[in-house]
Amino acid sequence: MGKRVLVVSAGAFHPTITARRLFKNILNGIEGIRFVYTSSIEDLGALNGGGYDAVCLYFHRKVISDNALGALKVFVSSGGGLFALHSASASFKEKKEYFYILGGRFVSHGKISRFTVNPADSTSEVFKGVGPFTVKDELYIHEYDRDVKVHFNTEVGGSTEPVLWTRGYGKGRVCYFSLGHVASIFKVKEVQEIIGKGVKWVLSA
Repeated sequence: MGKRVLVVSAGAFHPTITARRLFKNILNGIEGIRFVYTSSIEDLGALNGGGYDAVCLYFHRKVISDNALGALKVFVSSGGGLFALHSASASFKEKKEYFYILGGRFVSHGKISRFTVNPADSTSEVFKGVGPFTVKDELYIHEYDRDVKVHFNTEVGGSTEPVLWTRGYGKGRVCYFSLGHVASIFKVKEVQEIIGKGVKWVLSA
């Protein structure tokens, strides 16, 4: 039987409906995985015992209940996978535990611009063969734990900013990908490859 993944995807403007639709199309193209979609953050409460192997987060929300956050923490620490996209790192800013799970938090962003995403680790087997590539998107700046493994980054203001990192959390695996503001980035071949490889990686804990 294939893997089962809960996708919590919500928003009309951030992320846009078009962006969420294109992200969904990429997920549905990954063979051997059944994706279950919801727009309710509170459905995270059903992760444990719900037959899920991983969860994908793509939204920008201010509030999450202690029950939903607690369920996410237990799920990932017990071996579940977590793939989070773009504004997921700017959500639930008052919940420090959420950022402990994710590995970092949004601090700021500049204007939508064109930038090059570069592989950061030539030894990485997870995303081997992907990049470098150029996108037009909103670049997120993060505070992040130094125990994360950065796989892709870009140069901004004379410094290096992670675009994708992975980490372990308990027995589970976490992958965060900061792109996803401009809908058209989901048409970029390398972005599609990264999403597919990232989702498969968090499922292999």
